[in-house]
Amino acid sequence: MPNQLDQTDTFPSIDLSLVGGDSLTVPEGIDTPYAILLFYRGHW
Repeated sequence: MPNQLDQTDTFPSIDLSLVGGDSLTVPEGIDTPYAILLFYRGHW
């Protein structure tokens, strides 16, 4: 089983490639303390 975050853990820094060619570093690139990330694989 992969490692899971506990309530006091810090979210790891992840670089994401966005659809328009830009990139986003999470969580540093999010301007709010609360966020929901949705990963959509696309159609089959």
